[in-house]
Amino acid sequence: MSVRWVRCLTAVALSAGLLQSCGADAVPIGHWAYQVPRATCPPDLVNATPCQDSLDRFLMARLEAEGLRPAPEADRATLCRRLYVVLTGLPPDPGALEAFEEDDSPDPVATLTDRLLASPRFGERWGRHWLDVVRYADSVTLRGFPFRQAWRYRDYVIASWNADRPFDAFVREQVAGDLYPAETLEDRRRGRVATTFWMLGDTNLEEQDKRQLELDVLDEQLDVLSKAFLAQTITCARCHDHKFDPVPARDYHALAGILSGMRPLVHANVSEWTEQPLPGTPAEEEAWAAAAQEVKRLEAALKDARSRGGAPGPSANDLPEDPDPHEPSVSDLETALALARAGARRPLAMTPADIGATNLPVLRRGNWRQPVEAVPRGVWTAAFETPFPECDPSDSGRRSLAAWLVDPENPLTARVWVNRIWHWVFGKGLVPSVDNFGTTGDHPSHPELLDTLAVEFMSDGWSSKRLIRRLVTSHAFRRSGDPADPAVAASLRADPGNRWLGRWQVRRVEAEVLRDSMLAVAGKLDLAGPPGSSFPEGLAADYGYVATEAWRSVYLPMFRNALPESLTAFDLADPGRVTGARERAIVAPQALFLLNHPFVLEQAAAAAEHVREAADPVGRLWRALLGRPPSPGERDTASAFLHREDLPPEMALAELAHALMGSVDFRNLH
Repeated sequence: MSVRWVRCLTAVALSAGLLQSCGADAVPIGHWAYQVPRATCPPDLVNATPCQDSLDRFLMARLEAEGLRPAPEADRATLCRRLYVVLTGLPPDPGALEAFEEDDSPDPVATLTDRLLASPRFGERWGRHWLDVVRYADSVTLRGFPFRQAWRYRDYVIASWNADRPFDAFVREQVAGDLYPAETLEDRRRGRVATTFWMLGDTNLEEQDKRQLELDVLDEQLDVLSKAFLAQTITCARCHDHKFDPVPARDYHALAGILSGMRPLVHANVSEWTEQPLPGTPAEEEAWAAAAQEVKRLEAALKDARSRGGAPGPSANDLPEDPDPHEPSVSDLETALALARAGARRPLAMTPADIGATNLPVLRRGNWRQPVEAVPRGVWTAAFETPFPECDPSDSGRRSLAAWLVDPENPLTARVWVNRIWHWVFGKGLVPSVDNFGTTGDHPSHPELLDTLAVEFMSDGWSSKRLIRRLVTSHAFRRSGDPADPAVAASLRADPGNRWLGRWQVRRVEAEVLRDSMLAVAGKLDLAGPPGSSFPEGLAADYGYVATEAWRSVYLPMFRNALPESLTAFDLADPGRVTGARERAIVAPQALFLLNHPFVLEQAAAAAEHVREAADPVGRLWRALLGRPPSPGERDTASAFLHREDLPPEMALAELAHALMGSVDFRNLH
């Protein structure tokens, strides 16, 4: 496929193959919009409609170059379930499925897409994707200490997706939201909560060399920053210049100097993470101040009462000889003090304190006792042609860092984000190594398409929802993945890895989708979610904790020592590291979980009870669980099973539901 550059936003000459994943025939780095190929979708294959979107034309041009033909469009039932699962992580109920099949509007896929993007379920689904990347957890492994305020960040992420917060603003808030001037109270609170991004690492708080602990935390923060936003392994340069990519140790320490202007820990024998008060309304601030004064008054009164011999409780021996009948007892004062302290308690956020400008010298082999040379605060110089703006001397420099990350001239951030969204929609990124765009990462399948989408994403206001809508309404998204179709079978033979996207790539759904789908078809899913924290306030450690709530999985406590059992069998993301792409293992415990676990058996029984009174229980069960009607053969087999003489009817229907929950069609997204 021949292409030419229409416009070039930036061109950076780099050494030794930086970002080799941009393709051998492309300039290594920079943003370009390419001439859109003159390819059309074969009218006999895709709704007799030519490819109107440049996305499809790029893909079709590559298929033509490879001598391949695309698969036809999937049937309505398959498309409906695909849209629901990709956009909300939940299956369509039978009524929604039937409505979509009967929709005679010009483009029912676009209509349903708009409705699902507006649903609060969208943010819960896509928020979980980002929480994987930022290693979200509700506790630290050491001693199982719970993160009491991490839930605020979880809810911030979900709300940002639902509000379609522009991605550049989303980045700025997480990097330096506490430093920006805010016009409203909501903005101030959101900015402070967003910086919990820095605080979620799994840290050895018992480390007695506190300077070493601080540098280890810095390294972990740089790891999540560089992988999440730049898809680069910058932390390889902590002890020496990067062996593969042009990241010198000097650049590592310049970046670390910016982050060293934060204080995420309060040191003690076992250090603790910092928590900062959230601002309130004038009325709230006044009430908190009054309650604080009342606490001081009651503490003094209680101290005085105890000094005069009044012990807690109504014991007569402890009272003065002539007690004042109008004077409150010690027990009364203790009760009043507890209430006053509760009223004075301000809401907190798990967020770092900014301690101002600091510089970090280059450290020989990463040893803080061996400084080599001082370096000013800065960024990764190889990835940016224009000089990094001088950091504000009044703060750590995180505002400058955030501005650099989302500068339109930055060649990586938009491209990395577009690739992540492509991965979450199609199951594999245009660059499959979504967290690594460096020389050890994968080459992109369609580099020109990735560049063009990144440029158009920025010019479209950095709107993630609009990009997702563009992807899921494309012909590429609508293609069939049914191997019984001759075109799909031909694609499987010619392109087994589906590199050229000639068909839909059938894949297993994530652990959360399995669990939430079981609860949904059983009629037990609690869509309200927790009213704040998802675990008891007084919980001292996460060991042995078992969540029994029927909330969506994103709201379950992600305790590093007690991950939800209903999720761990199916490749739940490791909350100790950046996970842009989850593993998809096939191991025996998965089958055993679906066959024997009480959770699955309970949901199967409830799902059977849910459809028992339907006019067609078998058809209803198939539509609820698999998103399609049963085939004639499946219906005959199910009917014969339900009429077995050795099983009571209610047990037979529950066993049938159980079998469907363990089926390939329930586990996979077709």
